[in-house]
Amino acid sequence: MKRKLFALVGVLTLITYSIGCSKNSHEQPNTKKVNVQSITSSTSCTPENSLNPYDHIGEKHNLGVYAVVNDQDLDNGSYQTISNSLSQWWTDNDNSVYDEESAMYTMTTVEGDYVNNFSNIIQNSSFSNHAKSYLTYMINISLNPPQGLTYCQLYQMLITAENEIIADQNLNNNERSKLLTAYAIGRYSAYNPPIVDPYVTASISRGWVTFAYDVMGYIMAYENAEANNNLENRDNLALQGAIAASSCWCLPYNPW
Repeated sequence: MKRKLFALVGVLTLITYSIGCSKNSHEQPNTKKVNVQSITSSTSCTPENSLNPYDHIGEKHNLGVYAVVNDQDLDNGSYQTISNSLSQWWTDNDNSVYDEESAMYTMTTVEGDYVNNFSNIIQNSSFSNHAKSYLTYMINISLNPPQGLTYCQLYQMLITAENEIIADQNLNNNERSKLLTAYAIGRYSAYNPPIVDPYVTASISRGWVTFAYDVMGYIMAYENAEANNNLENRDNLALQGAIAASSCWCLPYNPW
């Protein structure tokens, strides 16, 4: 019987929590080789990165996921119950409109492309091939993490890539902002102290798959908004998509 993921925690610790659920990851070769032993532990092992101007979006993402998952009985959860909970939380915490159709489309698309290691979402996106390499790098870490990876090491890997994105002159401003937002969401999503001690290796059962779902939800909803010429609400719909995708990963047919 699946239970709610978290007990109630204090307000001060709430902002850093995300939902950790997992399934067995599919094999996918890394495009970059990472020597985990060469990565030193972070002194803080918390998800913040002050150099990323979109860091606050990752923090807001975690607040939304926490609220949505703890608002429902996951044994009886569905795309619709997730959407209902997200709609309520969004209405209470944001002035923009919640788009149920976009969220539902994002959840079904992300779930469907998991079997392809999210390659369809990445390849069909409007990113340049160069920008896609940053997405592929992050998703490969999530689906096929280096052996012995801890959150402290993951954190350093992600912020190193973020620093490269900030300095990369081959990216246009739109690609840079989307990538930095995606990395902020992934970095916060992977941070989950109630389930995994950030100083130790993640358990096999959890892995790091959750943050790939979140990032792909963000990209899918962003691209869908652009395709529908909904540019005014695009950023908000993208964040809604990330929260929805993360929450659907925790449904009963996606067991730990």
